[in-house]
Amino acid sequence: MTDTTNGSQCVRCESDLKKCKNRVDHEVCNRSVVAPTATDKSASPFCDCCRYDDSIPDLSVEGNLESWRLLEQAKRRLMYGLDSLGLPHGTIADGFVSGLSFDFKGDSIAPQSLWRTVGTQERVFTGHAGGKITINIREADTVEREKLRIDLGEGHRTLIGHFRHEIGHYYRDVLVDGHATYKTEFVRLFGDYENPT
Repeated sequence: MTDTTNGSQCVRCESDLKKCKNRVDHEVCNRSVVAPTATDKSASPFCDCCRYDDSIPDLSVEGNLESWRLLEQAKRRLMYGLDSLGLPHGTIADGFVSGLSFDFKGDSIAPQSLWRTVGTQERVFTGHAGGKITINIREADTVEREKLRIDLGEGHRTLIGHFRHEIGHYYRDVLVDGHATYKTEFVRLFGDYENPT
């Protein structure tokens, strides 16, 4: 990429570029997007990673911006890995039946509460369902993540590990379930995930 008087330009494709909207507005991204032209204004303001975000943390809560920044870094590493492996991914708008998307949310805790407890309906659980990967932003806090690692008796617990684990569920749904041959081979190699022993 080279700097020009009106922004940046990709050296290889000679396209005019601009910073991702999440980079401009919040400094949580380090990527660029193709700038809209006079004839085509349909270019997305979000880069090829940020466009997968369905929800972001409440940025009015102290610390959430930095947590979101760390989550986005881990997500970019994940997406780079998927692209390097040639694994398919896209949103519903791209025509994927199980479109990939991300929710980054935090537990709701009443500010006047003396005890740091949360009601059952206000708790955010990290997981995957139907193409949506939800990550509790608490995982971005090294101390909180280490407490959970010890409580759960895990050998290690990392942000990129969460993303890789949850994307595994996504690809099992997309590439294995519904494909009898692949599912049989998957179960032979990795065990029956529906009936673990």
